[in-house]
Amino acid sequence: MNNGEKRLFRLATVTSTSGGVSVQFDGETAPSAKKYKHLSSYIPAVGDRVLMAEIAGTYVILGKVV
Repeated sequence: MNNGEKRLFRLATVTSTSGGVSVQFDGETAPSAKKYKHLSSYIPAVGDRVLMAEIAGTYVILGKVV
């Protein structure tokens, strides 16, 4: 992030779906410890590259980038 600015959208890779969805954001060296919600129209799978939107102080997975 630049100068502490929040990004409205981020790309990430799904790293786990056990007990919730974990991701590793592009440009980061380790997966996030936080679990993220996703839209009901998308079923996450490990290895999926996803688009995430910042909503209410967290990110929500919008879907898979193909």
